[in-house]
Amino acid sequence: MYHKTGSRAGPVHCFPSSSGERALSCHTIYILLLPHSLLPLNMPKEEFFVDMTCEGCSNAVTRVLSRLDNVQYEIDLPNKKVTIQSDNYSVDQLLETLKKTGKETKHLCTK
Repeated sequence: MYHKTGSRAGPVHCFPSSSGERALSCHTIYILLLPHSLLPLNMPKEEFFVDMTCEGCSNAVTRVLSRLDNVQYEIDLPNKKVTIQSDNYSVDQLLETLKKTGKETKHLCTK
């Protein structure tokens, strides 16, 4: 059941009255949907060493990681580190993905 007031629509949930009468008490519940970028990130951060020596190397990392769904990453070229956040992939899967760049790669730690 939906109740519409002006331009807002939301589901109406009816419950027995708290006074014990047969009347129903109805409440409209609005659900706010946030874009993925505003949701809190409780995903683990995995840090990897990738032997990147130039911007072309970091572009290769970007290329392989951009093919993965729901992955956020940061590339630190001067320190040869890549930090990845993901709920969908294990450390081994991320490591195998990074190895597709052809660069020496190893898992450093979980943050």
